[in-house]
Order: sequence, then structure tokens, then C-alpha cells
Amino acid sequence: MRIRLSCQPNTDGTADLSLESSLQTGPTGEHFARVVYTQSGNRASLQAFGTATSEDQDSKTVMIAEKDFLTLREKHAADLETWLRPVLHRLQQDFVFATDSNAAWQTLAGEWPVNPSVQAKVEALLPDLNSPKWQVRHTTEKELAKLGRDGATVILRRSRTGLSLEQNTRLDELLSRFEPLSAEEVRKLSNNPEFLLDCAYCDDPVVRKLAAARLAKILGRPLKLDTNAPEAERGEAIELLRSQLGPGQRKDAAQ
Repeated sequence: MRIRLSCQPNTDGTADLSLESSLQTGPTGEHFARVVYTQSGNRASLQAFGTATSEDQDSKTVMIAEKDFLTLREKHAADLETWLRPVLHRLQQDFVFATDSNAAWQTLAGEWPVNPSVQAKVEALLPDLNSPKWQVRHTTEKELAKLGRDGATVILRRSRTGLSLEQNTRLDELLSRFEPLSAEEVRKLSNNPEFLLDCAYCDDPVVRKLAAARLAKILGRPLKLDTNAPEAERGEAIELLRSQLGPGQRKDAAQ
């Protein structure tokens, strides 16, 4: 595999990135792939042409673009898995595929531990969401948001009995900040081994621990994965596990 990478810094602190890869396999080079990924301030695009694997008989062409890498990955997960991930894996940059931590929380919320101190803070703040002064309601909502995913877990599980319309509306709005996925997406991803492996790249240790536990349950065996290991060591273990998934387990997150 030949890879050419260039990065051009911009005056605003961003950079234009260009990544080009070419690969030929087979006795006479009959299996091939050319991948070009470019990223600028407001555009990320992927162009690919060739056979996705050495077993493919037909050539394929991919031309997709979105406003940024995260959107590209979200809307075209299958294409990025097929064409771009192998290139980034060769460059040891698998961590760019880390699952969004809020998306991970949303799929793992059922097992997310409740922090008693955070629960107490939520209960103490709830009455102020019903204050006649909008400034107090606004400040309280900001304080609840600062509690992050632990706070969202408490809110998600708390009974709404006795709460006013104002309180319920603000709690729902706050929860929506931590729920980027639709209910259908949550259903599809919750037991998706590929998705759970990407969760192990997240910077949130709770996400990594819960994702690994769920994946071990799905696979029916303990995982050789230290979720608190340094990035490089953890990445090697994640990709080894990925290579061991059977054909029926390698379900793409887009399906």
C-alpha cells in the first residue's frame, strides 16, 4: 500500500488535509483500490475506486462529501469502513473512529451507573426549574447540564410524577443534548460489535468499560482488552478483536 499525506495549515488555525492511498494485490495486480480523502474547513470528501477486497470481482466507485468528518462517518459509515478505515489503520490512526461519547452513552444508558452525589445535586436543583423567575430557571438548567452524562442518567431514570410542564419541558430539552441518535439507530447499534469496539476508543472510561462488558456478553467470552490501557496498547487490542469477529458479527453500523 502506498500512502501520500499532506497537510496545509491555514491562518485561522485550521488545516487542509489530503490523504491518498493506492493498493494492488493478486498475481498480476488485478485487484486494486485507490482512495482519496480530503478535508478543509467546511468540507470532507471521500473518493474511492477499485475492488474493495481481493475477493471482489466487480469494480466499485464511491464519491461522497459532507460538511465534516463526523457527518461523513455518520451518514456513510459503510463506505468509510470499507475504504478509509484500512488506510487509517495502516497509519495507526484508528482513534479517529472513536464513537461520539454521547451516542455511546445513549446506547449504554441502561447499564450506566448512578452517581449518588450527582443524584443529590439533581434533586436539589429540580425545584428551581419551576421558579417564577426565568433567570433562575435558565441558570438551573445550565447547572444541570454541567453534570454531564451522569446527570443525564439520573434525569433519564427519575420518575416525572409530580413535576410541572415547565420542569418536564426543560428536562426533555436537556436530555436531547445527550441523545444524538434516533430510537431506531439506538436499537441497531446497541448490540453491534463493530460499534462497541469503536466505543472502546472513547475518552470516557465509563463508556469504554460498559461497551467492553456488553461486547463480552454478546461474544460469550471474556475479552483480552484493558480499557484503561494507554491508547496505543488499547488500539492494538481493539483491532485484534475486530479481526477475530466472524462474518455474522461484522455488522456495519449503517445497516
